[in-house]
Amino acid sequence: MAFVSRQLRVRTNLPLSTLHLTHHKFLQESQECQRLLSLLEGQWKEEAVVASPPLFHGFDNKFLSLLPQLVEMRVVLPENEIWSSTSQDECPEFSLFFLLKGSAEEILPAQRKRRGNVNAEIQVKALRRTISQGACEGAAHMLSLKQEGERKFAASTVCVAAVLHRKVFLHLLHSQNVPIQAVEMLRLLEEALDKSEPLPDHTLPTFEMLETCLPLFSGLDEAFMGSILNGGSKRFYMEGQQLCAPKHRSDACFVVLRGEVSIRMSGVTLATHRRGKALHILALAAGPFIPSYETLCVRASEVWVLSRTVLMTSLDQYPAMKSILEQLTTLQVARLTGMSEPQEEDSEDDSGVMQGLRGLGDNAKEPAEADPDSPIDLAQLSIFTGVSNEFLHWIQENLEPRILFSDDTLFGEGEKTEDLYIVCKGSICMETEEPETFCRGSCFGDAHLLGVSQGAVATAVSLEMSLVQVLNRQVLLSGLAQFPSEAPAGTP
Repeated sequence: MAFVSRQLRVRTNLPLSTLHLTHHKFLQESQECQRLLSLLEGQWKEEAVVASPPLFHGFDNKFLSLLPQLVEMRVVLPENEIWSSTSQDECPEFSLFFLLKGSAEEILPAQRKRRGNVNAEIQVKALRRTISQGACEGAAHMLSLKQEGERKFAASTVCVAAVLHRKVFLHLLHSQNVPIQAVEMLRLLEEALDKSEPLPDHTLPTFEMLETCLPLFSGLDEAFMGSILNGGSKRFYMEGQQLCAPKHRSDACFVVLRGEVSIRMSGVTLATHRRGKALHILALAAGPFIPSYETLCVRASEVWVLSRTVLMTSLDQYPAMKSILEQLTTLQVARLTGMSEPQEEDSEDDSGVMQGLRGLGDNAKEPAEADPDSPIDLAQLSIFTGVSNEFLHWIQENLEPRILFSDDTLFGEGEKTEDLYIVCKGSICMETEEPETFCRGSCFGDAHLLGVSQGAVATAVSLEMSLVQVLNRQVLLSGLAQFPSEAPAGTP
């Protein structure tokens, strides 16, 4: 029969009536359809069954209740493929599956030479392993962990399988803004990192690492630093997972211990961070800190997390440290950058939206000079003269906030740069023969942004703790592609 020679895939959100075939030529086909319909009405439809594998133990009930709604249901006929680590075009499936009904086999290709002949041809023989109902396979592939060889599963009987795709799982993690909580998933990620990037003998992070990536902590009381280290926690992230969703509140600073994390905005990679690099330092400020960019794990990563709550609790225990860290902990980062959390569509309170709008000239609430913690009015910067309010709003939504501590180098002389820097707080010195200082409300790097110059003519150093907003040239070009009428003549 033509019908039973192929695989039938059904998604859970399709009405069961779609399986009813009209005008059957053969009674056997009609009977087979009825049998498949009875399968789709089986016990496996219950949410508890789909979310029951040990792989997910540790996630909270709310997360688990959403999981069954996002899986793809497959009804697979005997001798047909259920799941494979590579498809016909050699593209990995990046998913896992639960065998909810029926039995299957895993087919493993094995190579061996004939005995007694060194030059004999290599024989390829398929080894088979029985997969029983209730099995969960492909977890490493969904987590994008390196696996050797191809894995293929074929149905021995009529099977019902639930397939969870990696992109769908990542979407659920990001939409719920939760880290990976399942113990088994964390074990798989840790084992993969232990193989690819073993930890040193000492425990990370160390005092020295924190003092390097967070210079404000340098030379502080050891007992205070000990409380910070003890209060922080370690997390594991899978490839493609965000440390924190962009445009949403972040209340923690992250230090990369293993793996690789990139900062992306408008599809442009701004920077890539590895061991010992800190991200979201501004989350330790008075906040709220609303990152305008993505912090995306390029591969499986281990990250140390320090929340503002832990920092403030430690400061309460060691009050002598408060004055040293006061500049950071009292920094009004949300007001200075103009970034606010997304408002509900039906919300009547537009204060957050108005605070987030910069560069609207006379429409702004008040000039930047009237309030030292207000966002910079982009319309007052000469480089943006003649730019529409709509494009200015897009620009201000795509500025990267960056904190600099005293004596930090922003860039060195001769270093390639293509960024515009807007000083929101503090001061930056260009170390030329006649040093030039840029304070709040000023900007520099126009020539780099416009592509007129690529190499820095001088070293830029912060004279105090400073907050700057950075506009990357590639991000600007991305914006001009969306607003072509804003592009000046001759722009590539």
